[in-house]
Amino acid sequence: NVVSRNSSIRSAGTSKFHERLQVAKEFGATHVLILPGYPSGDIRAEECHEWLNEAIQKSVPVADDLGITLTIANLGYGAETYGSSDYLLSTCEASGNRVKITYDVGNFLFANEDPIEALDKVFPHVVHVHFKDWEILPSEIDGSWAGMDGTLYLGKTLGEGVVDLPAAVNRLQELDYNGYISPEYEGITDPWKAIDIGVSYLRTLI
Repeated sequence: NVVSRNSSIRSAGTSKFHERLQVAKEFGATHVLILPGYPSGDIRAEECHEWLNEAIQKSVPVADDLGITLTIANLGYGAETYGSSDYLLSTCEASGNRVKITYDVGNFLFANEDPIEALDKVFPHVVHVHFKDWEILPSEIDGSWAGMDGTLYLGKTLGEGVVDLPAAVNRLQELDYNGYISPEYEGITDPWKAIDIGVSYLRTLI
């Protein structure tokens, strides 16, 4: 978390991240996903991007020494700041394309982007994939999330929501993606059961 106008706080956040990279190395991780801090008050998205890019530039050499690839993802909970394909591409570019992308098929809905069109834009940088599914709600409930346009989403088991997962699988195959797909579930029912059903569904597509 480097979302602060205080440079000392940003420096401390970057140092803490470097410590976490050491822990990741001990676990044998080869890739680490960056989950940046979320802005509050009058902090603008542009400031968050500037601070994040500054921290990434300081972190890439540390990650390189540890044999770790840093990745960023299109986030759903902060789509207005971290959810667009343009954000992903600009962050990769700011790092000299040394930071890669974890493509989250479901979260692009929060940024009002078509997941398949977004995939085509960012794919040259993609090294990992997250699959999740959502249903659209008529009104807010506990566990729901709002997209940039106010649409309310609730996590669903893979294959039971509105995300076109077969299209995503087909496009990944056409693009010769050969990496991992991590199934996710962010709903309110039993997560173990949801993931078990979701994995079984995903295997029918691959």
